[in-house]
Amino acid sequence: MKMCPFCGHYQWAVTFICLDAYAVMCRQCGARGPEASTHLIAIELWDARFDVWPTPPPHPADPA
Repeated sequence: MKMCPFCGHYQWAVTFICLDAYAVMCRQCGARGPEASTHLIAIELWDARFDVWPTPPPHPADPA
C-alpha cells in the first residue's frame, strides 16, 4: 500500500462508507480515496490514484 499522495504518511485505514462502499482514508490528513465495492478494490484504487499526483513530501521517518 502506497503512502498518502497529499501528506506522505502511511497511516491509513479502509473505511466502510455505506452499503457496499469502502474507501481508503488517511489517518494523518483525512484524505479519502475513491469508493469501491470491496476493501481490496479500495486499496487498488488508492494505489492507482497515487500515480496521478505529484511526488509527495518524504515521510518523516525516512532518513534524509
